Order: sequence, then C-alpha cells, then structure tokens
Amino acid sequence: MALFSKTGGNANVNFNLAASQVRDLTLRVGTTLSFKGGRPSVAIGSWTGKDPGAPKLIDSRGVTRGAYRGYGEVYNWTVPASALKTGQNTLTLGVSGSGDADFLSANYIIDAVELQGPA
Repeated sequence: MALFSKTGGNANVNFNLAASQVRDLTLRVGTTLSFKGGRPSVAIGSWTGKDPGAPKLIDSRGVTRGAYRGYGEVYNWTVPASALKTGQNTLTLGVSGSGDADFLSANYIIDAVELQGPA
C-alpha cells in the first residue's frame, strides 16, 4: 500500500487489546520505497509518535513509475501504555515529508506494520 502526503488521506488500522496487553509496546513500520522524504507519521488515540526524520534519498521517483529502488527502512516507536486501552484502538498512519501536489507529493510504500509486546 502506498500513502501520499497530499492525496488519499491516512490509513487506519483497528485492533483490539485485552487488559493484560495494555502496557508499553513497540510499534514498527517497515517501508520498501519512499519519495521526497516520505516517512510514516503515527498516532494512537491522543499519542503521536516522534517524527523519525527523512530516509535515505534516491534520485528517482518510485511508485509513480512502477519501480522498486528503495532501501527498505524500518521505523520504531515506543507506544506508552497510557495511549492504549482495553478493547478497540486505532492506529493512524500518515505521511511526513515535502513535495508537490497529488501523486508527486511525499510518499512511501508500507511493507509491514507490527505492534510488539515484551518478550
């Protein structure tokens, strides 16, 4: 799935937690390609993850011309227990970055989304 900063909006992932799962968790988002500094912005409830900074850049568009030339970045955030609740929660994935309008704006391709608890 590709997300663009200036068209298409955010992606929401709904998930349920049991009371025993409400604790500090690690959110991981893996990407396979980005353009114009595109990287994930994340929020769960009132919590917003810190901007991880722009990924390594390449000198070519990817998703808008159908090529894969990315680096495969993985972004990590610690989600505090206070941001989570028993029952349904919603992760909102957006895009940080710059760029032009519509499909030439900052974007990235999601490879994986994980919410991990302690080992």
